[in-house]
Amino acid sequence: MQDDVNFLEKLSLTPISILQPENATMIRSACESDMEAIIEVEKTSFPHVYTNVDDLTDCRRRELEEGYPCYRILAARSECGNQSAIHGLVIFESYLRSYREYRDAKTGEGIMLPANRPLDKKPVYSILMAATRADPALLDDEFLLVSEICIPPHVRERGNGTRLMRHIVDMADVLAVKIIVLVEGSVSDAAQQWTADEAEEVNAVELAALKEREPRTTMPFYGKLGFQKRAYFFWGRRDCAIPRIFYIMQYPACR
Repeated sequence: MQDDVNFLEKLSLTPISILQPENATMIRSACESDMEAIIEVEKTSFPHVYTNVDDLTDCRRRELEEGYPCYRILAARSECGNQSAIHGLVIFESYLRSYREYRDAKTGEGIMLPANRPLDKKPVYSILMAATRADPALLDDEFLLVSEICIPPHVRERGNGTRLMRHIVDMADVLAVKIIVLVEGSVSDAAQQWTADEAEEVNAVELAALKEREPRTTMPFYGKLGFQKRAYFFWGRRDCAIPRIFYIMQYPACR
């Protein structure tokens, strides 16, 4: 009888850990042992981007060995040296004037953020240069640049992306610096802005075709977290194709 009671008590505890994912997961720095899991998350989240797994593996191995850019992953609770399921990750670069340390209030983990490196060594150099041409004052500021946020498809509806970005927001608040993200706008945004800037009509047939295969925009996601548009720029115009539009979004707007 007591065994039955103990069994029922165990059953009653099980759903709690499922319904409250923060009890089962933690945000921590990535280890080299996480590399295979990180690559799997990126590959399944952006299959149209990461088609060459060997190149991705070499790139991530080099980054993890050198400790730059910075990785924060949302993973099942386990020791850092053990492989654990990854529920999301964010990759960011620090544009700071000196080395700064952030200490996670929940885990006590100290995170050392490197100072500025030469711009041509940054992983997102080309697109960042396009952003600075649109907003020359960008590099006068200290900021964290979020270059990638990646959530596996099967856990996207659980608030993991929001939890990761709130963690980065907390980091920026503690360090009193800004966060910059480069967010792609919709095809309609691109067409409207291009017409306004260049006084050039957009082909209606082409616009309709692009809208049909347009991915979901992430603008509302960042808007809810307090990010605001700072500037915009166009990327990848070829012949008569409608260029992609990227917004430089900043948190907070007034820092």
